[in-house]
Amino acid sequence: MIIVVVAAKEDHQDRDCFAVAVLSHGDDNGILFGTDKTITVDNLLKPIKDCASLAGKPKICIFQVGCVTTGHCSLLFCTM
Repeated sequence: MIIVVVAAKEDHQDRDCFAVAVLSHGDDNGILFGTDKTITVDNLLKPIKDCASLAGKPKICIFQVGCVTTGHCSLLFCTM
């Protein structure tokens, strides 16, 4: 989460897009498990969505999540 917050505070006016890739464990409800706490995908991406210098620019998010309830991995690709 700290990396996403730091990235959102940067000035991205000279950049064309933003991309992030996350490999983690999680569940089927959009919750990611970290070493110290859980976080929803929406809360993780909120600083990026709110970043003024990224407004109107493509934002690419890739999540590879190992589901603890089923044991299967999921790949989620989203754009904002």
